[in-house]
Amino acid sequence: MEALKKYSDDLQKKITIGYGELIRACSDEYDATGMKLIRQSVDFLLEYTPEEEQKLGMHLGLFALGLAEMTVKELGLDALGISAVLISDAVEQNKIPLEDVKAKLGERTGQIIEELLKISDLDTSTNSSQAENMRNLILTLAMAWLAFSVLFPNVI
Repeated sequence: MEALKKYSDDLQKKITIGYGELIRACSDEYDATGMKLIRQSVDFLLEYTPEEEQKLGMHLGLFALGLAEMTVKELGLDALGISAVLISDAVEQNKIPLEDVKAKLGERTGQIIEELLKISDLDTSTNSSQAENMRNLILTLAMAWLAFSVLFPNVI
């Protein structure tokens, strides 16, 4: 986490804590190769994220670390998915070239980010039926997840 040095002491402490929590959550889930990708993704995130970069009122790095930890715990994504979760907002907000992502984190991570960016670029304002279908899909998935968690509380 060489890039951590560019941040203020307070932010360094917060990021270090968030990083530790993410690593603890991941250590039970992933092998050495997966853990290496997670660490590389955090390094990439910090390298490309200035101190003043914000997402929902918090530093983008802290936001990404928290989101990644929650995603590991709640959704059980693989290391590749967590890598994409960690850097997708940084790539979008900072206009990081996908070639940089592919060079540093692998072709597959770059492809996932590319597809996520396509989804976020969907214009649902002009096609209300497309927006309604998307809303219904999200609601259906949320209800299915809720039903599954109620029926099988020990699985989740």
